[in-house]
Amino acid sequence: MDCTNNMIEENGLKNELGTIICKRCGTVFATIPTNGYKLIYGICQNDNCQEQIGGENE
Repeated sequence: MDCTNNMIEENGLKNELGTIICKRCGTVFATIPTNGYKLIYGICQNDNCQEQIGGENE
């Protein structure tokens, strides 16, 4: 396992196991480096999803 950690440090490689999913349309719109599998929900830049945000604030 130390060999893998050294390779990651030397090459700057990281596991992007964090997945960001739009809670409106279900599209995966980003990944982030995490220490394990993570699902994070947010709002993507799709116009339809952004319009739904405005309707909720009223």
